[in-house]
Amino acid sequence: RRVLFRSYRIPAGGGTPEPVTKIPEGSVETHHFPLFLPDGNHFLYFVAWNDGSGAQRNGLNVGSLDAEAPKLISSDITGNVLFASGHLLYVRDRTILAQPFDTRTLRTTGPALPLTQQEVDKFFDFWQSGFSVSTDGKLLFQSAGDAPSRLVWYGSNGKELGQFPEIGYEGPQFSPDGRSLAVYADDQHNGKHFIRVYDLKRQISARLTEGG
Repeated sequence: RRVLFRSYRIPAGGGTPEPVTKIPEGSVETHHFPLFLPDGNHFLYFVAWNDGSGAQRNGLNVGSLDAEAPKLISSDITGNVLFASGHLLYVRDRTILAQPFDTRTLRTTGPALPLTQQEVDKFFDFWQSGFSVSTDGKLLFQSAGDAPSRLVWYGSNGKELGQFPEIGYEGPQFSPDGRSLAVYADDQHNGKHFIRVYDLKRQISARLTEGG
């Protein structure tokens, strides 16, 4: 059974939700993070294709409550997007970028410029980054470098059995034989992640990739 992620609208006074984005029957696309533009009619949303074939590209789209045909803004913009002061704000390579956007023509009108030098935390499984912007231009973001994680062992009774000596390990996945653990690791605690394989018996790890 497949779960459909798409956007709905509902009257302020209540009623039956109606879809405002359409997903064709049999399609593997999902819709996320709807955000109204200032006109109150058009909205941005992210389309993710989940078949892994690469035949379709993820990207930022714009739709409308008037049931106009959706329009692809950019296949280079992925995840949650904000709009402020005439700019789209989004995260690429863990950096927040601001790109000029014309709300009349619904097009980007210039190159994207970086707003942060720090690595921004990203929730990989959900295409979502932790940042927000206020109406008066204040930018708030969750730094990956300032919040290193630690993996902890627990027994079936809920008691802690031990902790991994290294910090910055996330997304643990056991090997089929249960002897090792694959993780993505923030080795230098700067928000840049790599895949590591941790030998549970020897308690040592080896880097498997140089990025990603």
